[in-house]
Amino acid sequence: MNFIAISAFVNGFFILCLGIFVLLKRKERESRIFFLLSLSVAFWQINYGFWQMAENKNESFLFLRLLMFSSLFSSVILLHLVLVFLDLIQKNKRLLFFLYIITLIFLLLVFSPFYISKTKAYWFYPYWPIAGPGANLTFLWSFVLAGVTFGLLIKNYPELEGEKKKQTAYLILALAIGTITGGFFNIPQWYGIELFPYGNFFLPLFPLVIAFAIIKYHLFAIKVIFTEILVGVIGFSLSVLPLIMPTISLRILTSVIFFLFCIFGYLLIKSTHREIERREQMEELSRKLKKAYKHIKALSEMKTEFLKVVNHQLRTPVSIIKGMLSMMAEGSVKGKKLKEFIKKSYLSSERLSTLLDDILLAQTLVGGTFHLNLSPCQIEDIIYTLLEYFKPLARANKLRITFTKPKEPLPTTLADSEMLKRAISRLIDNAILYSDKGRIEISLSLKKQKDKQLIQFTIKDSGIGLDKEDKENLFKLFYRGEKATSLHPNGSGLGLFIVKHIIKAHKGTIRVKSKGRGKGTTFFIALPVIGEM
Repeated sequence: MNFIAISAFVNGFFILCLGIFVLLKRKERESRIFFLLSLSVAFWQINYGFWQMAENKNESFLFLRLLMFSSLFSSVILLHLVLVFLDLIQKNKRLLFFLYIITLIFLLLVFSPFYISKTKAYWFYPYWPIAGPGANLTFLWSFVLAGVTFGLLIKNYPELEGEKKKQTAYLILALAIGTITGGFFNIPQWYGIELFPYGNFFLPLFPLVIAFAIIKYHLFAIKVIFTEILVGVIGFSLSVLPLIMPTISLRILTSVIFFLFCIFGYLLIKSTHREIERREQMEELSRKLKKAYKHIKALSEMKTEFLKVVNHQLRTPVSIIKGMLSMMAEGSVKGKKLKEFIKKSYLSSERLSTLLDDILLAQTLVGGTFHLNLSPCQIEDIIYTLLEYFKPLARANKLRITFTKPKEPLPTTLADSEMLKRAISRLIDNAILYSDKGRIEISLSLKKQKDKQLIQFTIKDSGIGLDKEDKENLFKLFYRGEKATSLHPNGSGLGLFIVKHIIKAHKGTIRVKSKGRGKGTTFFIALPVIGEM
């Protein structure tokens, strides 16, 4: 038995143990599919070992075909695992079924007479195969499956967050290892390129990295995996010793050694688990402290900015209201002047009320205690209500508001109608405030994105526009652009921060587009329809 055959058997045993370990450790669907993947890869490795030990051409070809069968089957199981992991299985059931059927057809090619064209002596092995047309097709199909799997992972990676993103990174690494070890290191020999099959020694890394992603997302977990597998392998080896010892005394001695090893092995695994638990608790505590620190820092910054807002923004309306009420109380204002004073006092109180509402809502958003009152509603109704309110204000500012209706009635959206109205009205109000000519274009439409239905609201103005710095900071708390501040110094810098968080709370997105200063601004809001949230 040569050392390549030995490495293949060791790999097969290790990978099978890894699959069982994951299956027992985690009960999720991913674990069951990973067990099937491990079973397939282990079968691949065991047949690889028997192929290396084959004594004649027919026996060699039998094990070779079996290992290629399991290798190809592993590719489609890995794709299945990725679809389940990314929560795409429901939408791609038919595609997956189709890929399994196509793979079964290619698996039949493995046993066809034109799979291997001829053999040659290679290194110490007399029956190394040369690829025939059937092998060419199966290799091509394996790379297609690997490409689809890799494409899914790369495409969805930017949208993922937290632990899911870390897991995906490990799956991408595992796929890269599997493609290199199972493909580029082993396939060239089928085409006469005399490359030593190094890939077989690195192949266990492929399922190990996947198991690593499934079981734990922390680096400490690898210590537990290796400890349990190592104790299991050594324990299994020691359990065989009493059966092969030639004398009773040696059997008793090896039995005692096995018994003692079981005790110390159990204590070792238990202590390792405790160490990992303590470290994970420390990590969790560290994450919570970092999160708390960020909240405290944000609240501290908010407090500083709040004092600035109080100093600059609240003082003006309060002073106006106080001064006018004082003059009215003294009786120095009469007739038409009195009516004008009352109107100005009312407008100042409205401004003060809006500013206080914004400050309180912003504080709730920063503190993470914001909740929506969701109910089915029609976005169109909200837009129509706001248009009726803002059209007189637009006309007063010599602006024209146009509204492009959707081509067909929009579906119901699960939303907090009051909060949505607040967000959209702020965008319309800003468009009027920062435009001195032209028109404001508003539109509603239904879009499809990755099999999801989205209602898109667009508002385009011909106002002051945004530069690069404005676009990067526009939605930050208390941020106001230089041009906006010079035009309207009484703004608070809270409006767009609130808008973004209201849309985000609805699981929607908001983005802004502008070609530069003086070239207008366009806001795009996308909200999922009911059932998509």
